[in-house]
Amino acid sequence: TLSENSDWLSATKTEQGLTITAETNSSGSSRTATITVSAGDGKQNQTEQVVTVSQTGLDLDAFILGIDITSSSLKTYLPFDKAIDATIDWGDGSIEENVTSAYPSHTYTDPGYYIVSVKGSVTSLNSYDIPDYGLGNQFREVYNWGRTGLTSMARAFQNCRELKRIPSDNTEAFAKVTTFHYAFTDCRVLEAVPDGLFDHATEAETFAYCFQNCNMVTEVPADLLYNCTKITSVGSLFSGTAITQIDEDFFSRNTELTDCSIIFSNGKLKTVPEKLFANNKKVTTFNSLFANSESFESVPAGLFANNHKVTNFQSAFSKTAIQSVPADLFAGCGKVTTFMSCFTGCSELQSVPAELFKSSGAFTTVTKTAFNNIFKDCTSLTEVPAGLFDGFTLVTAF
Repeated sequence: TLSENSDWLSATKTEQGLTITAETNSSGSSRTATITVSAGDGKQNQTEQVVTVSQTGLDLDAFILGIDITSSSLKTYLPFDKAIDATIDWGDGSIEENVTSAYPSHTYTDPGYYIVSVKGSVTSLNSYDIPDYGLGNQFREVYNWGRTGLTSMARAFQNCRELKRIPSDNTEAFAKVTTFHYAFTDCRVLEAVPDGLFDHATEAETFAYCFQNCNMVTEVPADLLYNCTKITSVGSLFSGTAITQIDEDFFSRNTELTDCSIIFSNGKLKTVPEKLFANNKKVTTFNSLFANSESFESVPAGLFANNHKVTNFQSAFSKTAIQSVPADLFAGCGKVTTFMSCFTGCSELQSVPAELFKSSGAFTTVTKTAFNNIFKDCTSLTEVPAGLFDGFTLVTAF
């Protein structure tokens, strides 16, 4: 039997004896539990033994990473693309002090799972340019972000296709980080985006391509970007993920956004809240916003009601499952320069309203080929209303 407050511990009886396993202690505090082992017939022939299990907490100052080393490559590189000044505990008894080189490496004697701890100055994480391509797949879990002075997370853990878990930022590690460009892209088995991950990322300016193709991620915290008020780009943020809904206020505090292209392309959303972009009045592009999202079936009428600076709606709804389009979808978007391929491949689209494009008022900015392929492969659309393109006298081809 296990003592109270031992939910982090488990004991399993086997033919060889008792197997005890413990969850990772992600706090900075130690914890203790007891296991009472009983043997006998429950009557006179009975004995008990109490086993005390203690587990130390993480060193919160350290960046801590779990690495799976196999016989195919006993060598590993840490994902630090800039010069560092740190002490590295490689988890096999080897400790290196005063390490300064980018992408520090280590060769293990035996395969196994090693927990590497890094303390000191590490300003940038970048897995994309690791010297031996593919060794980023050794990374399995980040246990702690540490306090290493990070300023860049550009390409952090990009293409690390075996990374399963990352922690919240409990140490304000991201307080000075300005970019998460391509961070976590193609982490194909990442299980979740944790609450509090970006709570301290108040200096961040871009999350472009962050989480792209993390196809096991099914939901994201509603307040993930609440404190990131300086960001200008979320292009392709959730492209290729499996999220099925997004909170109405998700971008409500990101008033400096200009690039909202490709955010939900190749995704699983069926629709989005009407006021999702209501506070993002500086956005200039929704290029490929929902492109190739075959489950996307409903467009809210006022989705772009406050986005009057947008110039680009190219491929915004291409290859989605929408059957109709609100007449005022583009109303007031008078600076648009292209609708090219906006509805290409919408094979279930059955009708379009006559005022769809005219309501934008973009008669002088939509020119030449800006309507090219607008309804290409819309096989359920048997007719278009008369006057659909009236007023667009500068357009020369469709």
